[in-house]
Amino acid sequence: MYTPTYKNQRVPPWALGICALALIALGSVFISWSPSPSPAAAMTVLHIVGFKVANATELPDISRNMLALKDSCVRDGRPYILDVRGGRQSNKEGHDGGVQVVFLVEFGNQADADYYIDHDPAHTAFKTYLGTTSFTGATVLDFTPGEF
Repeated sequence: MYTPTYKNQRVPPWALGICALALIALGSVFISWSPSPSPAAAMTVLHIVGFKVANATELPDISRNMLALKDSCVRDGRPYILDVRGGRQSNKEGHDGGVQVVFLVEFGNQADADYYIDHDPAHTAFKTYLGTTSFTGATVLDFTPGEF
């Protein structure tokens, strides 16, 4: 009869049982685990905004004010914009429509994106501010990743 040993010492049968149970438990965790995206990640809304201005020297101030919306836009007592990034338009294909600066605003869901567009006082104030600059137009697009 075979008796398991470790460093020439007999391994007690109960230790083998514990190891077997641990392996079975660990295996069942990995078998039932599924790397599917969370429902919240599936609902993310990306809002792309490109601005055109007649006076490019205003772009740093416009950009600073746009980026500040991440903290100044509040819904139900909390900031709801997940992220805001932006920069100068740099594509050389010639299809930019005159857009000089582009921003990507990320919302956790469609309701937050709708609130931003239709009701947020900070966003409304930003649009009013744009009216005091040499702003000449915008391109605005929204999408939910993976929805076609």
